[in-house]
Amino acid sequence: WNMDHDIVSEPFDRYQPDLNIENLFDFLKESQTAQSLIYEAGGNARAEIHFDDQTPISQFFPEKNIIVLNPDRPMPELACVLIKELRRAWQMEKGTLLNPLKFSPDEAILLNRAQQADSLMVSIRVAWELKLLGQNDMWNFMIGAPFADVTRTFEIHARNDFRSLNDGRAGRAAYDKWFEDQRTKIHDKRIIHQMLLEDTNYL
Repeated sequence: WNMDHDIVSEPFDRYQPDLNIENLFDFLKESQTAQSLIYEAGGNARAEIHFDDQTPISQFFPEKNIIVLNPDRPMPELACVLIKELRRAWQMEKGTLLNPLKFSPDEAILLNRAQQADSLMVSIRVAWELKLLGQNDMWNFMIGAPFADVTRTFEIHARNDFRSLNDGRAGRAAYDKWFEDQRTKIHDKRIIHQMLLEDTNYL
């Protein structure tokens, strides 16, 4: 939230030779959820996307509606983080994207947790849709990631009752599972660090 887009360098040619935005979109094209996030109702891309090796993984800049991705990440991980950032872009478009840093510390921590859980849940849904079509790369990445317990929770509900995909139960179960692990502390520390960087009233 507190990063300045001006520090991001211009697009460059050092990343994977076959990696470009079109290939990334093509990787996700069979997922209806991904398509609804990538494109606006008029068919235009919802956000401008750049590759930049100064970005640790990914970053969304709400004021300029720009998503920046690290090009040195494998395609399944890029797909995962792109969906997470596109979810934020979609929320901005709908007027529901809130900056946690504008709230009190307690509220900021809770809001940041909710946003992190929500964006991950949506990326899991996209990976599942691709898996059902025989495209397992994104799913395999996610079941091997630190948040594999959240991914498995979604899978259990989806397999036990396919209706849980459309009525939201599988997504809600994954969302709730996110809060059960130590990962909340990791994200809490990050947002607290950001709040400290933003706070100049006591200097």
